[in-house]
Amino acid sequence: MRKINFLKMLRTIIMISFANSIVFRGTFLLRFFVILASLSAYYYFWLFVYRQNSTIANYDFSSFIGYLVGAQIFYSLLQPDDINMSDSIRYGELDKYLLLPSNMILILYLKLLGNRLAYATTIFIPFLLLIIFSSLFFNTHLFRSISLLQILSLGFFCLGGVSLHFLMEITIGLLAFWFEKSDFLFVVKEMIFWILAGLWLPYEFFPSALQTIFQWSPFRYFAYIQATILTGKAHSIAQELILMVFWIIAFIVLTILIMKKGIKKYEAFGS
Repeated sequence: MRKINFLKMLRTIIMISFANSIVFRGTFLLRFFVILASLSAYYYFWLFVYRQNSTIANYDFSSFIGYLVGAQIFYSLLQPDDINMSDSIRYGELDKYLLLPSNMILILYLKLLGNRLAYATTIFIPFLLLIIFSSLFFNTHLFRSISLLQILSLGFFCLGGVSLHFLMEITIGLLAFWFEKSDFLFVVKEMIFWILAGLWLPYEFFPSALQTIFQWSPFRYFAYIQATILTGKAHSIAQELILMVFWIIAFIVLTILIMKKGIKKYEAFGS
């Protein structure tokens, strides 16, 4: 009975978050148009670059545009929204979670899943049209050269990617236990993530030494792996899944340790 109630609680939190988030679907659609604008800028810049080179790092122009489309789609889909852990600590709002019988981080994670589900539902058709458009006009071959197994693994990488991104956001936010202002860390984080997640360039464009580092990086699961699967350039799917699970477990342990240490310093006052 307790297990049934726990599963019901999980489903309820996800669905409430979904219902609350779907109300703001206009914001989700606005983000889609921002992605279109950035892709347009990338297109004209790299069109000029590829006039001088037919192939760069085994990417021709069509496959490169396909990669950028996939990376932008998946990073937008897997990016956590409204975590605000640092604000909750700084303004004493952590109490509303600490007083609940369930784990605070689990509740935030379930709310995030509901939010991402609402986002995926809202922008599914626009993103599908974007994929079809890029395939027809730029010959990007998206989804043409991947197997059913790779498509199924794409779902696991999406869930793992959003989980990793969430855990990193929580870890950075928990530093507010020791820093009065940790907002600057999120600004730096976003700039770094765009590079390390492969949003601007595939890893193959970097020097071999950096490629070796990126090969073991957790950031590759924010967009790079999903985009390479979408374009049919992914390899060693099983190894990637194992490495992703390792990073998820590592960040879960790190988050728990920081939370236990930081909560001892937490104080909140009110009438």
